[in-house]
Amino acid sequence: MDKTDTTWHSSVATGFSPPSSQDKIFGNNPNLKPEKDFGWDIGVEQRLWEKRVTIGLTYFHNDLSNVIGFNGLFQTLNLGAAETQGLEAELRAQPVADLVFTASYTYLDAEKTSSADISQLQGARLPRRPRNEVYVSASYLWCKKLRTTIEAKFVNAREELNFGGPNFDIEDYSFVNIAAEYEVNPHLLIFGRIENLTNEHYSEVFGFPALGRAAYGGVKIRF
Repeated sequence: MDKTDTTWHSSVATGFSPPSSQDKIFGNNPNLKPEKDFGWDIGVEQRLWEKRVTIGLTYFHNDLSNVIGFNGLFQTLNLGAAETQGLEAELRAQPVADLVFTASYTYLDAEKTSSADISQLQGARLPRRPRNEVYVSASYLWCKKLRTTIEAKFVNAREELNFGGPNFDIEDYSFVNIAAEYEVNPHLLIFGRIENLTNEHYSEVFGFPALGRAAYGGVKIRF
């Protein structure tokens, strides 16, 4: 809609995800079938303030079959069917030419709709899928040469498998990253970043801690 700077969008897609060699070999199941997906989404995007601000909202839905997962008995199986659906909200703002803010929020409902193994019963929430996820960032370009960025992410309401019993909640987590890059000339760029600035202790998968604070740096050369 040109008069209101509104864009409606929708898509329908099918896909599949073949089992990895690790799933087949270490999961002791060479006969695993590919995981299949049928999904669709519908959403709207609105531009405001002479297109300096963009907001968007999308609803999505996916039907999964042959869901690949671990049953806790040293075997990877096709565990049945599942349904995921949720909302994604996005914001991008550029109040001045060199300053950009972004933010996003995702709500996800992920549930088993049929089960081929007692380790993940019908109606159970899919493990390791956060119900709420928030991301924010800010970036500024100084003197057309130095760009600095700060970003933060918050994840909560995740469940982990409890073999032989109901799933259990695992801790929420958040982290902050900072980065900078300096363009010496059109052919040379110096960059650096610090991930997990506050040295948050968390696990994306229960029992496998994520990395603590880490710093990286380097140069990029263009020809």
